[in-house]
Amino acid sequence: MRENPLVAFFVERFVFAPSIFVGMVLVGLLLGLGLGVELLPRFSVPVIAISTSYPGAGPEEVAEQVSKPLEDALSTLTGVDVIGSSSTEGFSLVFVQFKQGVDVDQGAVEASQKVAAIRSTLPKDASAPVVQKFDPSASPILYLALEAPGEDLAEVLRYAERTLKPRLQLVSGVADIRLTGAPKTAIKVYLDPDRLQALGIPPLQVVQALSASALNLPLGALTEEERRLVYTLRATPRTASEVAEVLVDPGRGIRVRDVARVEEAREAPTTLNRVNGRPAVVLAVVKTPDANAVAVAQGVRRALEETSLPPGYRAEVALDTTRFIQAAVEDTVREAFLAALAVSLVVLVFLGKLNSVFSVILAIPITLSGAILLFGVLGFTYNLISLLALTVAVGIVVDDSIVVAENIDRYRRMGLGLKEAVLKGASEVSAAVAAATLSLLAVFLPISFLPGLIGQIFQQFGLGMAAAIGVSWLEALLFLTVRLAYFPDPDPPTLKEALRAALLLPKDLAWAYRRGFRTALGLLLGLGAAFLLYRQGPLPSSSSSSTRPSSASGATWGGSFWTSPGPWPGSCTRPRRGGCEGSPRGTPGPWRPPSPGPTWSWAWRALPSSPSSPSCPRSPSTSPPARTPGCSPPPSSSPRTRPSPSPTGRRGP
Repeated sequence: MRENPLVAFFVERFVFAPSIFVGMVLVGLLLGLGLGVELLPRFSVPVIAISTSYPGAGPEEVAEQVSKPLEDALSTLTGVDVIGSSSTEGFSLVFVQFKQGVDVDQGAVEASQKVAAIRSTLPKDASAPVVQKFDPSASPILYLALEAPGEDLAEVLRYAERTLKPRLQLVSGVADIRLTGAPKTAIKVYLDPDRLQALGIPPLQVVQALSASALNLPLGALTEEERRLVYTLRATPRTASEVAEVLVDPGRGIRVRDVARVEEAREAPTTLNRVNGRPAVVLAVVKTPDANAVAVAQGVRRALEETSLPPGYRAEVALDTTRFIQAAVEDTVREAFLAALAVSLVVLVFLGKLNSVFSVILAIPITLSGAILLFGVLGFTYNLISLLALTVAVGIVVDDSIVVAENIDRYRRMGLGLKEAVLKGASEVSAAVAAATLSLLAVFLPISFLPGLIGQIFQQFGLGMAAAIGVSWLEALLFLTVRLAYFPDPDPPTLKEALRAALLLPKDLAWAYRRGFRTALGLLLGLGAAFLLYRQGPLPSSSSSSTRPSSASGATWGGSFWTSPGPWPGSCTRPRRGGCEGSPRGTPGPWRPPSPGPTWSWAWRALPSSPSSPSCPRSPSTSPPARTPGCSPPPSSSPRTRPSPSPTGRRGP
């Protein structure tokens, strides 16, 4: 059969193929570490909303004067599917739904232009219409509750708005923080009809005077030598007394207090927040669309812990939606690892050869890294849909490798050499493997092109599966073949050899333990293990005999290290199976047990706080000395152990 030129090219260049796949794995790993974590993929709904407030107007006035003109103006937009409106007391909401395939961002820009063109035709008392795009990712991910028992909620809201909110907005990924839960303070002006009629002042004149009192005008700039000064006229009344002093009729010196009663009062509350039955101010954290929800929540928590609150103030997390996201993602990742383990066991049972099994199992991380590489390039995130694609791909990506490895093994059993078996076996099934791969791509790839909202959600699933399947085909023909061509299968051990190795395992482990810490690598591993144990902290004890006494017991425990002499004379310092390393080749000789070498010992001692110490209970010689507070343990009976250090902390002779 004719050899596949692609397989032959990479088999002859056995360094080129591994370099390509190792580079792909490294790039996929780097891109995968930077992916965000979300519950669902990002999707956009082709809907925009235009909201307008018209205080004091009824539903009919709002519909005729606000909603109807906006609908007429927005009906000329390109790609509009549905236009609707909702008119209530003092508020108008007009929504526009576009057809599938229309750019919502461009539609929002065009809608803003249409609304700005008819702004002059709307009532003067109506606020400027606000055009917003419906964004599912704009919902808060974290809710913080700020409370201060005994304090006014208005003061708590003022602190949250002026101090806490700016600090939390500095966290990377935070887009906005919304405050709710405290009534706002307003300055109310109650006109006196009798006084207005007596002075001949219409109510509209008072309204105009109050509107004109809020001045914020630029006056220009002045340059003096190396300084440039910018002047601004600000004259905005902020308290009830300042509003009462506003002139209504400058000619006659009539002020607001002459025709009205001015007072500062709270507005009627529209929302009420309670945390564990206590009123609180809630801060809702909104992240940016491209930010990692879990990382943003952790950053906000960290910033909240580092913020020093005033006395009596307390802040806590009321609701964290990222916990559900993190739990769902962790469950999906765990299922993916379990699937990979199950696939590995099945392949091991049916193939039977470790080299072939290892080559097949190696296809799992390689192909998954290809899918993760695509996720990083296209800006996808780790979510339930993308992780579902990786989990499903675990059981599919090994198909091509199993077919190729089994056919190569068949030619090996026929007596062909490694390279010849690889070339013939892989070339024989290359067409079948390509057909199977293309059939899977024909199933999963069209999923990413589904229209509408379903297509946006399952796009990551379809593309992830397609990338993993495509990389698995390349790995089976270009990487697996190179490995099987240059790494032969080891001969399986006999039952006698396996039992002998199992019996020698404890002795090998003991020798490795005694000799391992003498090397640089062993010392490094030991220091790493010690550091991890230090970070773990003390383990909780289940009995009082193994618990280190506290300082309250009247004694302080201490100890020291020492070593015994070197190896025994005549012992084998470097044993191996069947003999001692260093003996002439072919003369195994008797195997001697390894010497213990330097033995590390640790002795506990008690430093009594008073000259007199209670008697210590004596434990049997077969058990370690009991650690009784206030007394010293009995000395060890080992002939190779040095005496315990003196109470002064110096080492014994």
